Amino acid sequence: MKMRQWIAVALTAATVIAACPAAAFGEALPENYAGEQAESVQEVPAVQAVSLSGELKIKGPVIINSAISADYEKVLPQGVADDCVNFLWESITGDKTTELGRQAVCTLTEADLDSRIRLTIAGIPEKGFTGSLTVLSIPVCRTAEEAARYNEDGTLKEETAEETTDKETSDEEITDEEFTDKEVTDKEVTDKEISDEEFSDEEISDEEIPDEEIYDEGISHAGLEETVFDELAS
Repeated sequence: MKMRQWIAVALTAATVIAACPAAAFGEALPENYAGEQAESVQEVPAVQAVSLSGELKIKGPVIINSAISADYEKVLPQGVADDCVNFLWESITGDKTTELGRQAVCTLTEADLDSRIRLTIAGIPEKGFTGSLTVLSIPVCRTAEEAARYNEDGTLKEETAEETTDKETSDEEITDEEFTDKEVTDKEVTDKEISDEEFSDEEISDEEIPDEEIYDEGISHAGLEETVFDELAS
C-alpha cells in the first residue's frame, strides 16, 4: 500500500506543477499580452491617397432635358470612377451661381437655358484619392444643332472663323505694304542709275572739251603755216 501511495503523491505533484503559471518559476509574461496579439491580427496598412490631375470633361450633350455626367477619360490617375469622388453641379448665368445637385448625373431643364454648367469633383481619401478638378461647359442650348455651333471653351465657331479671316486680311495688307516699299526702293535704285548715267555723260562732255581745243589748235597751226608759205612765195 505504501508504494501505491507514493505513486499517487508523485502523480498529484506533477499535475500541480504543470498547472502552475510561468510567473511561479520566475518568468513574467508581458503586460497586455492578449491585447497585443489581437492588434497584430487586426492591423491593416493605410491606403496611400493620390491627388487628382489631368483634364475633366462633361459627358453628354449640353441641351435641355439631357442627362450629363463626368467624363474621366483624361483624368489621372486612371481608375477614377463615380464612387471615388464627390460631385457638385452648378449653373452659372452672369454673376449668379445656382447649385443643381451633388449626384453623379445632372439633368438639365428649361431654367438652365443659356447658362453654363460647372462640374467640380473632389477625391474621397478613403477611396484613395484627394484634390479636385473643375470643368465649365458651353452654354446650355435647346437643340444639338445649336450646341454644335460652340467650341469646347464656349466660344462660337463662327466668331473664331471671323477672327481667322481678319488676321489673313491683315497679313495681306502687310504684304501689300511690303510690296509698295519694294517698288519705292526699286524706283530709288532706278533714279540713282539715271543720275549715274547723267554723271557719265558729263564726264564724256568733259573729255570732249580737250578734243575741241586740240582741233581748234590744229586749225590755228594750219593757218600759220599757210601764212608763212605765202610770205616765202612772195
